[in-house]
Amino acid sequence: MLTGGANAGTYHVTSKETTCSEGLTGDNSFGNQYSESGKADNELSSLQLIIDDKNAAKNGTDKFSISIGFGKLMSGKTYNISTRDNNSGFKPSGSGKATLTESGNTKTVVIEGKTADGVGISATLTCNQIMTANGVQ
Repeated sequence: MLTGGANAGTYHVTSKETTCSEGLTGDNSFGNQYSESGKADNELSSLQLIIDDKNAAKNGTDKFSISIGFGKLMSGKTYNISTRDNNSGFKPSGSGKATLTESGNTKTVVIEGKTADGVGISATLTCNQIMTANGVQ
């Protein structure tokens, strides 16, 4: 859900592909890479997430990066929060909290925050499969 900005509203997407990952962007990382081409300017087309320390996220962490895109991939409107310590090439922007919970084989990440220009991001990612360096779990 986005509050404020040109794309304010509630969005829901599912993917048959595995979009969540562990350990692919660092030893203890958790991430998500959802992208779908062919979307109109007002349609959610991308959600990227990186949490560098998934253990810290179990108690809630303010160190993460999320990018939510609309329309054409790479050139559409994006909303970003980036507070990671080792996010080379990017200046910190926005604020928020990412919390990771586990229940059986399902992992859920809840993100609550605001972009630097005040757009609210409230996102819940439910991961039923996780990609690791050793394959899909």
